[in-house]
Amino acid sequence: MNRAKSYDSFILILPAEEFETSGRYALRDANLRAFSPYCISMSNESRRRKFTGAVIGDKMAKTATVSVEQVKKFPKLQRFIRWHRKFLAHNDLGAHVGDTVMIEETRPLSRHKRWRVVEVLKKIGEAKSEE
Repeated sequence: MNRAKSYDSFILILPAEEFETSGRYALRDANLRAFSPYCISMSNESRRRKFTGAVIGDKMAKTATVSVEQVKKFPKLQRFIRWHRKFLAHNDLGAHVGDTVMIEETRPLSRHKRWRVVEVLKKIGEAKSEE
């Protein structure tokens, strides 16, 4: 996991003369500053992974099975390969089968649940369940 994607969201409280700003060790010193305990992260953006997928099961209490489609280019054949992954997500928002949802990584909630439904993007399953 790459922890330091950008250095522009950090405020450094160390004196500038402690680190080189150019030369051979500049990248090493920048990494030291980024992981220094004196750094304060000012970014409000969550570092947790987020996926968008379709709910394919909601029979468990407060749990939804979400299928996420991922596409990757296969270099040798120069074609795109499509595959699906299933995630069990904590469903407080009441998403039903067929809904498109956004899920976010979270702490382990049970043996298989490590995701939670953050937002219901498109409601389809609610109309079916009412009929």
